[in-house]
Amino acid sequence: MAMRRAALALALGAASAAAFLNPKPARTQTQTQTQTQTQTRRFLSATAEEVDVAEATKLFGRLAEKAIYLDPAVGACCHSACSDCEWRKPDGGYRFDLIRAGRPKWVPCYEFRDFKDQRGSQTPQWTVMFADNNGLTKAEFFERFVALKFSMPMGPSGFLSGQPAPSDEIMERFWAALTKSIAEVKGVDAAEVETISAQDFIAGFQGWSSQDDVTDEALGPDFVIWSDFIEALA
Repeated sequence: MAMRRAALALALGAASAAAFLNPKPARTQTQTQTQTQTQTRRFLSATAEEVDVAEATKLFGRLAEKAIYLDPAVGACCHSACSDCEWRKPDGGYRFDLIRAGRPKWVPCYEFRDFKDQRGSQTPQWTVMFADNNGLTKAEFFERFVALKFSMPMGPSGFLSGQPAPSDEIMERFWAALTKSIAEVKGVDAAEVETISAQDFIAGFQGWSSQDDVTDEALGPDFVIWSDFIEALA
């Protein structure tokens, strides 16, 4: 028994010495980013348990666009990390004029943006709801919203057709979250928000945005992405 204890003590001592001589390396930036992404996925998974993701996808897919128009002042850029690039930001990132994706990714927080050149302009699909009525009641909003064209967006997993139409439950949740956000902007109680205008819609969505490089602070965030949207519905 004494010999076993002595051997155990020797092994522990060797392990301690090895740990001292070979300390655990500090986390690299990539490892830290990976940990952050993992934590984000866990958060979204927890959120998804509270919200019917398939139904939420039917909402987001009726709002998201494949392009987002940002800063018209930004010119042609090869995005190759050139040291003298005038479109680089102090943190090493880039300013963008517009960004495109293979699938709808962004809900634009603007009614219309025109770069007045070959890059064109954008009128988000959601604005159709307010084309002839800029003060929609809850019933009117629901009716016009479900009529919007659905495209499977970037963010949610899998593939959906968008049909059948979003459930009454998810529409009620959407209305409640949106009117709450609008009410916070206006400084009133959510129950007082009985109609929604295009400007209200933008303000409500901007309250959900996690965008950290806003093009124009006076105008507010430019877009909302899937993670913002599903969190707002939780």
